[in-house]
Amino acid sequence: MARAEILYDKMFTDYPDVVGIPDLMKMLSVGRHAAYQLVDSGAVRSFKVGRNIKIPKLGIIEYMLNGGAADENDNRKPPD
Repeated sequence: MARAEILYDKMFTDYPDVVGIPDLMKMLSVGRHAAYQLVDSGAVRSFKVGRNIKIPKLGIIEYMLNGGAADENDNRKPPD
């Protein structure tokens, strides 16, 4: 079992399984601009439902376990 799945029942227990940008902001203590940057860059997994961005709680936990780095399997350009 992955480490994120083990922590799933212990972290962010007051939040639903899928959250929006306002909850992401509270969970990570970041502003609106930073929250959208995390989602747009792929650092935090997300998907769209209509015009709404939805973020799996597990994706936020994985982001935190990676030390704030995006998943190594993403397709973002590495920094120069």
